[in-house]
Amino acid sequence: MSNPAQRLIASLVIAFSTLTHVADSYAQRSQESAITAAEDSFGLTVGAESIGLYNSNSVRGFSPAVAANVRLDGLYMDVDASPSSRVSTGSTIRAGINAIAYLFPAPTGVLDYDLIDPSPGSLLSVRTGIDHYLSPFLQMDYALGTDTWSQSTGAQWRPDGHDQKGNAQRSWEVGTIQRWRPTEALEFTAFHQHSELTRQVEPYFFFAADALPPKPPRNRLLGQSWSSYDYDLSLSGLTAAARLSEQWRLSAGVFYSHYLINDDMSELITDVDASGTGDRTALLSANQRFLKTSGEIRLLRAWSSAALTHEVAIAVRGRRTDSRYGGYVEIPLGRTTIATPGAAPRPAVTFDEPLTADNIEQTNVGIGYRGSWERRIALTVGLQRVRYDKSAGTGAEIESGSARPTLYDASLSWRATPGLVLYASVARGLEDSGVAPTNALNRGEILPAILTRQREIGGRTEWRNARLTAAVFDIEKPYAGLLADGRFLFAGTVRHTGAELSVSGSTQSGLSYLFGGLLLDAQIDEHGVATRRPVSIAPWALTSNIDYAPSAWHGWSVDIGGNALGPRHIRRDSSFELPERITFDVGARYRFKLTGHQAELRAQITNVTDEFNWSVDGGESLYYEPARSMRLYFTVDL
Repeated sequence: MSNPAQRLIASLVIAFSTLTHVADSYAQRSQESAITAAEDSFGLTVGAESIGLYNSNSVRGFSPAVAANVRLDGLYMDVDASPSSRVSTGSTIRAGINAIAYLFPAPTGVLDYDLIDPSPGSLLSVRTGIDHYLSPFLQMDYALGTDTWSQSTGAQWRPDGHDQKGNAQRSWEVGTIQRWRPTEALEFTAFHQHSELTRQVEPYFFFAADALPPKPPRNRLLGQSWSSYDYDLSLSGLTAAARLSEQWRLSAGVFYSHYLINDDMSELITDVDASGTGDRTALLSANQRFLKTSGEIRLLRAWSSAALTHEVAIAVRGRRTDSRYGGYVEIPLGRTTIATPGAAPRPAVTFDEPLTADNIEQTNVGIGYRGSWERRIALTVGLQRVRYDKSAGTGAEIESGSARPTLYDASLSWRATPGLVLYASVARGLEDSGVAPTNALNRGEILPAILTRQREIGGRTEWRNARLTAAVFDIEKPYAGLLADGRFLFAGTVRHTGAELSVSGSTQSGLSYLFGGLLLDAQIDEHGVATRRPVSIAPWALTSNIDYAPSAWHGWSVDIGGNALGPRHIRRDSSFELPERITFDVGARYRFKLTGHQAELRAQITNVTDEFNWSVDGGESLYYEPARSMRLYFTVDL
């Protein structure tokens, strides 16, 4: 940990140990609970807890984070650094009914972060404990201010972290958010976060046989002792909201991130056979740089007449990326098994290959409409015109391309009864496709943007303190995969047709529950020929969470979570599947008053039965799921 970070944490403790005025504020970390905050099982992150069928890397089989479908308080943002809990209270997956009446949604879901809203008063929240695999941490956040100006600042330190693959890692993070309200109609918010991390890396496994090899040992370093992955990551933003009149509102945001990889190594074990033997290769690269600037300005007019309400929004979105990557040096390390730790000496490497320069400029100009009649029928329509330009290459060998698509979205909902809402929607979007994986000949290459399409129907019914949400959807987009020549490029079209279901609610006895399920028929169409499911996509998934906190327990609660996932193909050229997996987590918490302050003691065991499960990603890289581990932390709001 660097001296500036140490001085910052020390100053936080000294400056706020003398606080005497305590007020309700955003930073009630001791009251965070994803289970009790969630309205459905489709995906929610609150503080350190995440639950649901979906997450930032998987929504109906696709990744909103990779597709650059990210928002901050509804404003468009394309950055490499996710807003951390230093500046954000969490995130919500905007898909299905959660995207109805959401302006300019995306066909494969939106990851929407919520900025912290520091309230007047002052509060210091401290959390410390042991995270998974005996990794100690210290986290502090404070807030103070008045009705005109308020702010929060925080830091997190992980001096001796570990993961389930035996890799050591160290990290620290700081962040601040400042909010200024000069008048009741005008608000400015600025935030900044910075983190640094150093960690060892584990090998990526690529199976050649249609059989699973012997299980490698978990909680043991299998990579090289000198392996390293170091990065420097920052995110900054400025937002503004103004109520210009009773009918007119203006909102805007501009965001900037830099992602600097100072030392990057990947280790591959390829052509792994049924005995677990394969070829080990190290990939080392020079400094990589990814800079992104993005933002949105939106003008909205709202008015009503009799039983009708109307909103019209005009939005301009833009982004610019400046990336430098590549220059990989490949070091063959010989034959090995997936259970053998790396023992090769560190090679002397000269990075003399030129880096790839990759630049993207994009502008969206859109108009959207939201209207409702007597709160029974609601219509949302959006239209966007996109200007997309990209150039990439090394030296004088620069290739460029452009696209000028028109995007659209529309949704119609009907409140048939006070407790029943039915809806239908359609959308066309432009999305990023991420980068080629490490095992591809074009590894690290940023893939071009693609057009996607989505149609769905669904509904939600509520009774007493329970709700049931269901939808049927159809999504189509170009499919990227490993080609026969070893490159990771588009190889056809993939179509995901599925159904999702969520049941959630609570009882007066203190029971909160979430149950969710997904059925997914995913098919690849390669030049008019339908083939098997895409790599890594399961035909079904289940999730469940229960939290029980009766008042008679005086602050104690217990919770249990379960997740199940169906079989998945491991290679594009094989019908061999990984078996389905089922894991369970259990936890408990105790909320109490400590010398008049809110406090919480939280314990959780993940993968209670210590099941060994393989998983695979879209680049055909296999890895094993985390072993059983425990986390224990204490939080107090001072």
